[in-house]
Amino acid sequence: MAKRILIISAMVVGVLLAGCGKESPNATDLGSFSTLGPRPVTAPPNLQHAVIVSGPYRVVAGDLLSLTMPTVVQALTPDAPSIQDIKPIQCRVAESGMIDLPNISPLNVGGKTLTEVELMVVQAYCPKFVRERPLVVAQVLEYKTNKVSILGGVEKPGVYDLRSDEMSLAAAIMKAGGILQQGSSVVRVQAPGHKDLILPVNDQNVPAVNLALKGGETVTIDRLSPEYFTVTGLVAKGGTYPYPPGKTYNLAQALGFAGGLDNEAEPDYLRIVRKDNTNQSHTIVVNVASTELTKATDIEIHPGDMIYVEQTPATKTRQFVRSFFGHMGANGGYALAK
Repeated sequence: MAKRILIISAMVVGVLLAGCGKESPNATDLGSFSTLGPRPVTAPPNLQHAVIVSGPYRVVAGDLLSLTMPTVVQALTPDAPSIQDIKPIQCRVAESGMIDLPNISPLNVGGKTLTEVELMVVQAYCPKFVRERPLVVAQVLEYKTNKVSILGGVEKPGVYDLRSDEMSLAAAIMKAGGILQQGSSVVRVQAPGHKDLILPVNDQNVPAVNLALKGGETVTIDRLSPEYFTVTGLVAKGGTYPYPPGKTYNLAQALGFAGGLDNEAEPDYLRIVRKDNTNQSHTIVVNVASTELTKATDIEIHPGDMIYVEQTPATKTRQFVRSFFGHMGANGGYALAK
């Protein structure tokens, strides 16, 4: 009886195996497949990086200055008093960087610190008009500002007036309270008359490029959306797995998340399905039972990829055979003994 069962089993296996060779369907080739789908965002070349401003504030065109100094209305003689009444003078910095003060030629204060402006004024009046060095105090009453809109994933979205020393992407984001704790994937910068820029974010909270701003830009912080990849089919524990920002996984690591291939079925091949930028699906087929798998384990997996370890007639046969003979091993020992 046992011998008859073995003969019948062998015949069944032979019939099943006769028509179930390893399948390797046509698919997108590896070279073109690797270029599909969304790629990590990189900063475009030739961007105007913001200069990190350090030290005291420097005057720019459009600033309104207040100069507290002795009043000089006309040229003073050497015998004139050296102490005069104190009166503030207000002056707007012209586009040329110049300011006009009584009795002297225009002074070029553009790019100067307030201390340097004070010294320029003192040297302009002393000793030509006064014997003693006058006390001059320079202040900025009104800063020249530019409006920049900060939207999206920041603590305080809105329109902000930025000073000349704040005209950078990083400073604008800080003005809006910084990127939300949940993080961001990219920063989008829309500038009037220019093509929109999409910039990457490092560590979810810091723009990779501190772009120089000119005013009128709209900066949008994209909120971070969780991304995933899927492994299913003949694996130990298929499922959907998170793909954190800044991480890069290859095929071997992705299969590792799923506990590896199903050893009982001994899969013949797997498919990786990826969508391109037009949402069209593309497939690459990897032959698991050859050296091709070793070469393919370095394939970079993208967020949204689906890895499907295919069920084939051959894998079904192997599963049937192992199940059949496993059942006989568990229950047929008594029958064989009889």
